[in-house]
Amino acid sequence: MPVRASLGTGSISEKRPGYWEVRVVVATRPTVQRSFTVRGTRSTAETRRDELVAEFGVDGGFASGAILSVGDLVKRFVDGPHLWKLATVNSHRSVTRFLVSDKVLADVALTALTPSVAVAAIRRWKHDGASDPTISARWLVLRGSLSWATAEG
Repeated sequence: MPVRASLGTGSISEKRPGYWEVRVVVATRPTVQRSFTVRGTRSTAETRRDELVAEFGVDGGFASGAILSVGDLVKRFVDGPHLWKLATVNSHRSVTRFLVSDKVLADVALTALTPSVAVAAIRRWKHDGASDPTISARWLVLRGSLSWATAEG
């Protein structure tokens, strides 16, 4: 009979004697799990589960992206450590001030940010009279913040 145990965002179950499946919740909304096979004793599987939860698991069932908004991310991006020239810093800070003040976009949760949300924002900016270079600068900061967040984990 399979043995099953769980701890926080990870669980173990014995699939056959000496072979354990370790499952770790790596994202929420929707819930995504990764599965790992561990060979050895129950103690070995429990130790490995704890290591995998520490490495891949989400804290308390919520990934930080589940509670961050687009505005929060853009602010963190611009305030982060970068090797930018002064002109880039000034430009990005100016664009960030606009993006944070655009409550339609800034208040969107990162987990709800889809291409259609970004396209709608760009269309709204165009309708409001923003020039192509201004729209491009806004998009580049938004895209840069998403790339930075992905690289930073």
